[in-house]
Amino acid sequence: MNNGKRSICLVTDDFVPACTGVGFHAQQIGQELARRGHRVSVITTRRRGEPEIETWNGVTVYRTFTIRQYGFDLALAGRRTIRGILNREMPDVIHYHWMGLLALRTRSVAGARRIRHVLTYHMTVDHIAQPWFSKPFRGLIGWLYARLCNRMDAVLAPSANMIESIRELGVRTPVQYLTNPVNFVGAPPAAERSPGRFKLLYVGQLNPLKNLPFLLQGFRRLLTTGGVDAELCIAGDGNLRGNLEHAARDLGISDRVTFAGFVKHEDLPGFYAAADVFVLPSKIETQGMVAMEAMRFGKPVLVNGSVVSARELVDHGRNGYVVETDSIDDLATKMATLARDPELCLAMGRESFIKSADYSLDGVVSGIEAVYARIRPSRHGTAGEAPEAAIRQPATAVPGIWN
Repeated sequence: MNNGKRSICLVTDDFVPACTGVGFHAQQIGQELARRGHRVSVITTRRRGEPEIETWNGVTVYRTFTIRQYGFDLALAGRRTIRGILNREMPDVIHYHWMGLLALRTRSVAGARRIRHVLTYHMTVDHIAQPWFSKPFRGLIGWLYARLCNRMDAVLAPSANMIESIRELGVRTPVQYLTNPVNFVGAPPAAERSPGRFKLLYVGQLNPLKNLPFLLQGFRRLLTTGGVDAELCIAGDGNLRGNLEHAARDLGISDRVTFAGFVKHEDLPGFYAAADVFVLPSKIETQGMVAMEAMRFGKPVLVNGSVVSARELVDHGRNGYVVETDSIDDLATKMATLARDPELCLAMGRESFIKSADYSLDGVVSGIEAVYARIRPSRHGTAGEAPEAAIRQPATAVPGIWN
C-alpha cells in the first residue's frame, strides 16, 4: 500500500466478541490501525451462527473452523484456507496475538513470502499449559513457542520484566517492551467515595491462574478481623464459578460476595466506577489489563506480588499496593488500610488515573507502527534481518511507550 499505509493481518483465536484480554487488545489495535488508513484483516475463530467473512469497524474478519477446548475457542484452519486469505489480503505484516495451531500454520503457510512477522507475547507457557491435560506437554509447548518466536522479525512483550524470561525460553529474535492499550474515552478521575459499604472489585475469568480462592480468603479475613463493612463483586465467568460460589458459602461470606457473571466490555465502566478498590489476585499475568482499566477510572489497585508486572502497574504506596505473594494477612491488611482512610483511597486513585495515561491507545498503536516500519520482511522461514539494536532501543519518536 502507498503513503506508508500497509496491509496488516492479525492472527488471534479471540477477537469479536472478545472473551479475553488478548481479544480486547486485538480489537482495539485493529480498529485503530484501520482508522489510520491501513488495510486490516483478522484470521480468527468461528462460533456457531457467525459468518465466515464480515466487516467490523473497518476490519475484514475471516472466521475459520473452530473447536472449543477447556472453555476456549481454538481455530483449526486448514492450510488451503489460510493460503487463500493471504493471497486475497497480500499482507505486508502478519501480527500474531495467540500461540496456537492457527499461528503455527499461518507462519508455515506464509513461508518465504516477503512479509514482516511480529508476535505479541501475551501469554506465557504457564498460561498455555494451564489445562490439566496440557501440563505433561509443558516442555513441548515451550519448545514450540520458542520456535514460533524465532521465526518472527520482532517480538513484543507487554511487560518489561518478561523480557528476561522470554530470552530464557530460547528466543533469539529481538524483543521489545510495548504496553497494552487502555481505551475508555472520557473515563473520569477518582471521585469521592459513595456512602455505604466499602466496595472491592475483581474483573476477569474464573480459572485457576486467577487465584480467586486467595481473594475470597483475604476478603473473609477483612470482614472478621478488620472491622470493616465491605462487599466484593466478582465480574466474570469460567469453569470455576460453581466452586467459588460454594467456597464463599463455606467461608460464611456469600451475603457479601456478588458473582456478576460475564460482563460485556462496554458495560464494565459501571462496575469500575462503582468500586472503591480493584484487586488482581492472579498467580500469573503478563500485564493485567483489567487493573490498567481500573486505574483509568481512578481506582487504587491491589496486585498479588507473583504477577510479573506488579511493580510496573503499582508504585507501591502511591497508586496502590503490591501484596506479599499469596499472603492472606497482607491482602486483608491492605484492604483495611484503604477502607479506613477515604482520603488515602482517593489520593491513590488520582495517582492511578495519572499513571494510566501511559497506556493510551494512540501511543501504543504509534509504537506498533514504528515496529512495523523498522523491521525488514523475511525472505526465509527464520527471523528477519533488522539489526537487534534497531528494535530493542527506545523509540524517541514515541515518548512514554518505549521506556
